[in-house]
Amino acid sequence: MRAVADKVFVGPFSDTLSCATLPKKTKVSNVALSGDSFSLTYKKVAGSGYEIQVATDKKFKSIVADESVADIKTVKIAKDIPGASALKGSTLYVRVRAYFTYNDVTVYGSWSR
Repeated sequence: MRAVADKVFVGPFSDTLSCATLPKKTKVSNVALSGDSFSLTYKKVAGSGYEIQVATDKKFKSIVADESVADIKTVKIAKDIPGASALKGSTLYVRVRAYFTYNDVTVYGSWSR
């Protein structure tokens, strides 16, 4: 930006300002736990990557797995969860959120349902 008077440019340009937008909310479509492998399918949205959390409670206080996937083209992952076979038959809660990384700053979107 710079000041303008009577359609004549009179001031110098201001410094450059950069900002990031929040990524859209993603949606989990399929979850599977097989042995010690965990796979998850989710909707792709624009961003630098995804953060994925798996917990044994709805409020995510007992997190079993916390993984960041940097490749935005990845829609299915396999994560080794220590002791996953002991979780067989119990209810697990999964949430995913996209993030942007810009100049060493990470901006996170909202968690999926």
